[in-house]
Amino acid sequence: MFGNSQAKAEGFALFAWPVLMSFVALYAAIPIDYVQGGHSASVFTAIIAIPTFQLLDQFANGQIDHHNAQPLLSLTFIAAIVALKQRSISGV
Repeated sequence: MFGNSQAKAEGFALFAWPVLMSFVALYAAIPIDYVQGGHSASVFTAIIAIPTFQLLDQFANGQIDHHNAQPLLSLTFIAAIVALKQRSISGV
């Protein structure tokens, strides 16, 4: 895909990793807000979170260390807890 060029592969990783982390964080944040505030809260989160993630140093381009995965995992765990709580309340 990138040929034999290590520089091209590193350049792709420097771009792709923060973008991937941003999308996964958004995917975890929207259901939390949907459960807590309904459809309008989840839409507001989607509109505000996309530029905010890029402004944070954790998800800035070129950040490919574990420090951006740690808050993402915390957010994912919170989303799982909220989903399980919602599921137990609804009786499903």
